[in-house]
Amino acid sequence: IDYKLFTDRFGRNIPGTLFGGAGNVNISLRTGPKSSIQFNCNYLLDFLAGDVNKAYRFSSQTFQVNLRYNFYW
Repeated sequence: IDYKLFTDRFGRNIPGTLFGGAGNVNISLRTGPKSSIQFNCNYLLDFLAGDVNKAYRFSSQTFQVNLRYNFYW
């Protein structure tokens, strides 16, 4: 990637390596013979590795919560 505004400021291309981690919690409870309820929670953190100035380092964080009711017939 050669992003001109970035290379003018930092003197090189954006490094293409991402580091990060993910966490997941999933709880499922049977509410009857033909139904269940689920709670799911996810967290994802990733950031661009390299020696780019930390204030301008690309990163993202995602947090997601799902509540689901399942029924079977």
